[in-house]
Amino acid sequence: MDVLDPVFPLQVRAARALLGWSQKELAERAGVSEPFINRLERGERLGHADKLFDLRSALLQANISFFSTETEFGVRLGGQAASLARAEWRERREKRGQ
Repeated sequence: MDVLDPVFPLQVRAARALLGWSQKELAERAGVSEPFINRLERGERLGHADKLFDLRSALLQANISFFSTETEFGVRLGGQAASLARAEWRERREKRGQ
């Protein structure tokens, strides 16, 4: 996964959604500013490859994996983080059903 890939901002947004993280939380975990993430996700051109690598590293540590081919791209949540997210989702769904 190349952080300079044009789909990386979309992958960051999708990863945050899978993790249930706000832009602020990702910024804190990656050591970048919240406005930086906001600009990235809006598709603004950013010339800070080191910050992009910091974002990628924070997401990899959270068990996010990236994939990108000519015909598809996305993110996956794996490991214990996926199990916890699934359990949390079930719990929320059950609470709404009561």
